[in-house]
Amino acid sequence: MEFISLLRSTVDGEHIDIPLDANNESGAWPPQQKDIIIEGLLRRCGRLDDGSLEIHGGVVCAVQLSDDLSSLSMCVPSFDSLFLRESFNQHFPKTSMPNEFQNDFIDAALRRKASHVDGPTVNHSDLDDIVALGRSWGLVKSQVLTQFLLVMYELGKDDVVDNLANSSTRLIDIETF
Repeated sequence: MEFISLLRSTVDGEHIDIPLDANNESGAWPPQQKDIIIEGLLRRCGRLDDGSLEIHGGVVCAVQLSDDLSSLSMCVPSFDSLFLRESFNQHFPKTSMPNEFQNDFIDAALRRKASHVDGPTVNHSDLDDIVALGRSWGLVKSQVLTQFLLVMYELGKDDVVDNLANSSTRLIDIETF
């Protein structure tokens, strides 16, 4: 995710042109001159698209949550073109609502996470990766947490759910619950 954050910081970044001292009046050694390799790299790289970074970030979160890349290709319609060299410069539309494959993927991730919960409490930070994926696919944090609570009830972990529900009543989506 740090890589995506670094790339996001370059979105809409402006190229700063530093004038070179052609006569070397400053007396610096070696004298400054244009580097043709850096010039070529700057010429070839384009502006990064924010929607593309969002889609790539979602795919990174999803890969961290599951090893099943076959289901992931159904979740992201442009999955095959995400791995092309120029994919960071292409515009990928951001989804406002998840499709059925994305809902199934998040539900499976929540079930895996819920089945591994031991102890009396669940920390919100344990669900951050699923919440980040949900946000990139058009879900709100409260919807993801509510789905998690419902899965926990299905698995019979009522005592853990009571602690989580009491500590985060404002984060429960009433419509989903």
